[in-house]
Amino acid sequence: MADDIRNITSYSVLMYSGTKSSYRVLIRLFGAAKQAIGTLYFMREDLAPRDAELNPSGNTISLYYPADIVASVLDVLRNEKPLRITYNAAARTGSLSSGLEAVGQGDV
Repeated sequence: MADDIRNITSYSVLMYSGTKSSYRVLIRLFGAAKQAIGTLYFMREDLAPRDAELNPSGNTISLYYPADIVASVLDVLRNEKPLRITYNAAARTGSLSSGLEAVGQGDV
């Protein structure tokens, strides 16, 4: 089965407080028609990340990360384009990825 690859055009961030939620931060990803295409979950420090998954309706990809990388992920979302979320059902893995960028390109 081929990877499920979706282009990201926008996102929203939810930051949780308290001890009841399993997540510290949740980032929702949206496609060109403003439809939800994925969610990035940043787990509490005492919980291990889970395998990537596709929700039962096939509408959204869920990826799970440790909370300590949320700043790096937000940096990618703010500064890279194009961006994609990918899911591989056979391996139960997923990724957030950017398109090709020239070497040495960046702010000086």
